[in-house]
Amino acid sequence: MTRHLAARWPGAEHHCVELDREVLRLYRSFFQGVEQPTLHHADALAYLEREAGTFDLILLDLFGQDGNPPLMFQPPLYQTLARRLAGRILINLLPRTRLELERVLVLCAEHLGQANVWPVPGYRNIILSLTRD
Repeated sequence: MTRHLAARWPGAEHHCVELDREVLRLYRSFFQGVEQPTLHHADALAYLEREAGTFDLILLDLFGQDGNPPLMFQPPLYQTLARRLAGRILINLLPRTRLELERVLVLCAEHLGQANVWPVPGYRNIILSLTRD
């Protein structure tokens, strides 16, 4: 994704936030090309809370093998996203139940706006998209 974004918007700053150090190490070893995003070893919510500026695009991809972490279903994440988002957000959601999807849609509507929902054929993933004016 970073390679595509760098090709599409060559002057844009790219920041990737990852909690797992091993994922960052593997990225640096096998995937980092000329686009060289700024990598941050941090909790995504903590990173967004301490950043002062806004982002034109946020790609939220927070899940492990068993689904999404609890913070995906709690207001603080969406309140912080609302303060930092100046454009579009794409959320890659891996809901275990219909209730999880509905909870995220309610939180998006309350704090960010109405989300467009795109199921990924053949996968449990749901992509949510919305734009802040």
